[in-house]
Amino acid sequence: MLAAQKLVKSKPALTQIHILPNLSSLATQTLKDNIFTEGKDCNYTAASGKMLLDGESQPRFLYPFQWLWDTFFIAGWSSNTDQSVVDVTKFLASQTDDGFMGHIRYNREILARKEYFPPPEVYYEKEGLPQTGEVISKITQPPNAGYGLLELVKRLPESTEKTLFAKYAFDKVYLYHKYIYENLVRDGLFVTTHPWESGDDNSPKWDGIYNRIREGQEDMHTFVGEWLGKMGIAYERVDIKLIHHTQRPVHPDYDIYLYLIYLYNRWNWNRATILEKSPFRVTDPMTNSILIRSNLALIELAETLNESQEIIEQLKRWAEITTMELDSLWDKQEKIYFAKDLVTGELIKIKTVSGLMPLFSTVIPQENADQLAHHIDLITKSGLVRYIVPSTFPSETSCFEPDRYWRGPVWIITNELVAEGLNHYGYKDCADKIRMDNLELISNTLNDRGGFYEYYNPINGKGLGSPLQSWTAAAVLKMITTP
Repeated sequence: MLAAQKLVKSKPALTQIHILPNLSSLATQTLKDNIFTEGKDCNYTAASGKMLLDGESQPRFLYPFQWLWDTFFIAGWSSNTDQSVVDVTKFLASQTDDGFMGHIRYNREILARKEYFPPPEVYYEKEGLPQTGEVISKITQPPNAGYGLLELVKRLPESTEKTLFAKYAFDKVYLYHKYIYENLVRDGLFVTTHPWESGDDNSPKWDGIYNRIREGQEDMHTFVGEWLGKMGIAYERVDIKLIHHTQRPVHPDYDIYLYLIYLYNRWNWNRATILEKSPFRVTDPMTNSILIRSNLALIELAETLNESQEIIEQLKRWAEITTMELDSLWDKQEKIYFAKDLVTGELIKIKTVSGLMPLFSTVIPQENADQLAHHIDLITKSGLVRYIVPSTFPSETSCFEPDRYWRGPVWIITNELVAEGLNHYGYKDCADKIRMDNLELISNTLNDRGGFYEYYNPINGKGLGSPLQSWTAAAVLKMITTP
């Protein structure tokens, strides 16, 4: 190993920190409070709690629905396993017959209030929203369903109900992976075709692609606004009403998010056409590492459930091909993983936390893991940030923004995934340092807004984005119970 593990100062064992019992209780209560209880579509854990908008008397949700990767990380880590079973069951009920799962499962009753932007109508421009049944988006998210499901099932008490749930959910998630490999994978890697699909939509690694898309478009903002207007939708972002605009994506980038949806409607959401023609198509290390880890989780679950050898072998083939092709995202000079722009065929050489995420996959060579741990050590020793790991490396001076969404802030959720990977590769001290930073960030920002923020300034520790974020609370519970 490189010296990263030795150079990070040892911290007290996490279980010895006096703040942990209080944080555990607060995290559990936050998740309980975030259960949506209104109307017919209820009793699921919303992605975040309610916020009070200036000038309004009633608080409302910034994230009132179920997001795919939020749902399965929460399910895998929450201490309330009964609620996690409900959350997973509700989300899986939105899966389409061919196996696709949207990145959002919407709530029709909340949609009727017209408080969320963009509404799902943008995905259904031609046919309109389905009159009955579930409403979902037409893009997906980093596919962590297999990972979250295994983590949940391992913590359920033995019973007939556990077996029935595990079998039901396994079949659904296996079908999702089948859909992915038949429709969204090219040359062994998941191809991301929308920034929201990547999870880190505002990352500066996408800036060059956004600039290329804008070329030849005189006024994309007006164009997108007129397109929305034809559907009776006002271009009024809710996120910058609830969160200060300096913490959110800038307008020109948000125009791109919507423009891509406009394009895909033109192509009738044909996946083959989108993968061939989209101006935004990338293979990203975070998404593919999560896919690998979920494949491995499904293999373990399949063996536990005595699934057929045919299914187990198929999962192994999927895991093997993505593992093999993940190496194509490794840069031998920079010794880190980068996303690849499939339009140009070039690696996007912006260092972000996504480049560390292959640690979480647990399948990369030890020497690569050593180099990734060394990158974390360099950030720690640089003195440029107080808390690690920032979503964009501070050495990326032209695009590092410590307050803005995915352009610099620390995310508790990605930190926990990196820490889990570091533990696997023998860097426990480094993993503990990351987790201690996480817990310090959270404990220092418990305030009248509730704490458990969406992301944090890595320099001064300020809580940013929405408070009462469910997956932040769930990650706290995961950290506290990790040896």
